Amino acid sequence: MPKTTHHLPKFNPTASETPTKPLSKPKSSPPAKPATPSSSPRSSSQSTPRNSTIDQYFSRVVKYQASAPPPKPTRTSSLNSQISWSPSKENAVYTPLEIGEIKRGPGRIRFCGRVVNMTEFNMKMQKTPGASRQRWTLAVADGTGVIEVRLYLRDPQSLRVKPTIGGLVDIHATFVGPLSPKDKEKGTASRGEVLVSISDTDKESNVEFIEDDDDNYADFRVPLGAKVNGELKGVIPLRVFVEGHDQDPDTKILVGIKWKGPRKLITRSDPSKSSFEKREIGIFDDTMECTLSLFGSTGESARNWSIADTMLLIEKPLLNIRQQIVEIRLRRTSVVTVNPLVREATYLRSYAASLIRRNNLAQPFPDELFDVETTLNAEEVWKYTLADINLFSRDAVENKQILGPCEGILNAVITEMNMASLWKKNMLLCKACCGVIVYSSKLPVTCECCETEHFDLIPNPGIIGRISDETGSVPGQNLLISPYAWEELLGVPIRELWKQNKEYFQDVDAYGLYLRRNFVFGWELEIGKIAIMSIRGT
Repeated sequence: MPKTTHHLPKFNPTASETPTKPLSKPKSSPPAKPATPSSSPRSSSQSTPRNSTIDQYFSRVVKYQASAPPPKPTRTSSLNSQISWSPSKENAVYTPLEIGEIKRGPGRIRFCGRVVNMTEFNMKMQKTPGASRQRWTLAVADGTGVIEVRLYLRDPQSLRVKPTIGGLVDIHATFVGPLSPKDKEKGTASRGEVLVSISDTDKESNVEFIEDDDDNYADFRVPLGAKVNGELKGVIPLRVFVEGHDQDPDTKILVGIKWKGPRKLITRSDPSKSSFEKREIGIFDDTMECTLSLFGSTGESARNWSIADTMLLIEKPLLNIRQQIVEIRLRRTSVVTVNPLVREATYLRSYAASLIRRNNLAQPFPDELFDVETTLNAEEVWKYTLADINLFSRDAVENKQILGPCEGILNAVITEMNMASLWKKNMLLCKACCGVIVYSSKLPVTCECCETEHFDLIPNPGIIGRISDETGSVPGQNLLISPYAWEELLGVPIRELWKQNKEYFQDVDAYGLYLRRNFVFGWELEIGKIAIMSIRGT
């Protein structure tokens, strides 16, 4: 997969079209395969709270740790000699440095890292011709340190790709200056007392924003202070932070993404009546959940974050509680590492996946696990009742053992049909997006959070309100129904369902109610729901 890079339009690449590769990963930073821990990964000192849930997880699941350690950085070689940007002076040599090695003073240097905090500032119109009109303040980290980079733009439109938190950046600079006393007083995410300033009129300096791919995904994701085995001291549970540790200047919290809200334009109540953008992100860990508020250009960073998969390590967060609503914000000194290579992120990601599997109404059918022909053509095809499936699932969960999938035939009656009512409520079809369920009775449908159009909606499992047999019943929301089974029951392909009229939906409700059918099903511990592969006559 070719790598795509973006740089300031003022620099027209002349040397080569091959994109620049970032600096090699610091040799001391890559996390090795984690060993079986003897203490909690959250334990740092006697004053740092411990999380017994994570302790038990890492002491019990040794096999899981060995099979899924934090990914190792893939880049161990030096810089690629072919770059997409060349300075105006020929034979100019830029010394590759790690951020922790950068000293102030003149000199051609090159360093790489990921954006961990940023601020966009629109300057007032200057009287001087050619003065900068926009400034981006970026905090860049590579595992050895954090440095502040200021990007001055005379033409704001020249920045075709805007920076995002967690984005990979490659920087060429010719001078490293000191932080002013005013900047030191306000505070900065930089761990040193230096900064790099780059203007779009400087032909000897450059900033390139590099898209993630399979080769560089794990680069520069090791947070500052992490050990080689993936342990990071000072990480506390979210509830502990909210209930009293918010005043600790070195607090670190690790959270996952639960949902993403839409961008809102907020107007200030002061006489200026100025406005700003705000985006709320639902975050959680295994102790509680709350809201992360992003303001201005930082809200665009959430576009690349995935529900229940993206993990955020936030250092020095700001707690704001208003009207009993817990809100977390970013300070100027905050450092946000996206998908950090630490052991706790592995645990939290698996915990999030279990919640998504349990509560996702629009969960896609697992075609890779269940096949109707394989099940029906087996040497022995067993018939089950709902009580049998309940007993099997409870044994699998309580014994913490994978007993293999339970597959067979379930003879049951459809005791509730809701097709016409769901169509009237505009909830006939559904899809999970941005941590919420998007409903519609027509295609396409646009997600209000990310403004993405979707055509691949699935029928709402609530169409089948409930199925019952002589031993029990189960609601339709707890079923995973394959597209093939939907076509057998409804008589039309899913892509044609939204085109039907009111009379059709009423007829299906009348036909399906109290209909006894053989449900070819499968149940597996990782899925946690009854997967219906086919619905056939008795």
